[in-house]
This record gives sequence, C-alpha cells and structure tokens, in this order.
Amino acid sequence: MIWGGLHGLYLVLERLVCNSPVSSLAVWKSAGSRFALSLLTFALVCVTWVFFRAENLASALSICGAMLDVPGALAIAESMVSGVSSETVGEPLWLGYGDYMTVFFLTAAMLGVHHLLRDSSLEEGFGRLRWWLRSIVVAVMICCIVQSMTGEDNAFIYFQF
Repeated sequence: MIWGGLHGLYLVLERLVCNSPVSSLAVWKSAGSRFALSLLTFALVCVTWVFFRAENLASALSICGAMLDVPGALAIAESMVSGVSSETVGEPLWLGYGDYMTVFFLTAAMLGVHHLLRDSSLEEGFGRLRWWLRSIVVAVMICCIVQSMTGEDNAFIYFQF
C-alpha cells in the first residue's frame, strides 16, 4: 500500500512541477539537469521498491535507514579502499569490493544508456549500432542469462504473492 502511495505521490509532484511556471525555466532543459532528474527518479524508485518487497513496515523502514546511513556508508567505503577489515568499522561487509564495483558500474552504465535513449526507443538505439557491436551485446546478454541460471526455482517476483 505504501508503494502505491509513494508512486501516486511522485506522479502528483511531477504533474504539479510540469504544469507550473517553474517547468519553463531554461535550467530544466539542459542535459545536466535532465541527467540529475534521471538520477533523482532512480533514487526515488529504489526507495519505493523497498516498501514493495519488504515483509513489513518495520523492515522497510530499517532498510531505508540503512540506505540513507551516510556515515555508515562512508565508513564501509573507507574500509574497502584502505583494506581495513569490516570488524573495525563495526558493520559486517556482506559483499566484497569487486561486488560493490560491479554493481556501481552496471548501475552507472544502465543510467547512462537510459539517459542516451531518453528520446528514442531501445529498438531504435539497438538498430543504430554496427552489426558487430550488436552481436557482442547479444552474446554478452546470453552469457549473463546462462550465468544467472542456478537451476533453483526462482519464480518471477509477482508470482510469489
């Protein structure tokens, strides 16, 4: 219910801003501000999905608190860079440095591609690639799909409700 409420709130705020005189300012039309708005949208969606997947409100609020724990995140990042063990930071590291970097770069690549394709479809963007690059993209996608197949029954998220 909270997920739907947040989604509705975001849509209302977008409509209010788009229909106000603020939306006609030149600052909103620059590439940098459009990219910043894409990052803001991504962050809001990430927070909203926590409420969709969490088992209860207490878990959702705990996860959101951990996501917004800037001092804790900085301490973990510092321990990753300096090689200090996670016990000295006070919080366990669940992922290794390589895992964090993989997630960071994949997320950055996804946001970059989204920003580049904001005014066209994925099919149009894929069609503009050279044949050999399309082949590489398809091969990497197939490898990722095969690699992610564990043989376990991982039903699609919506089938779990």
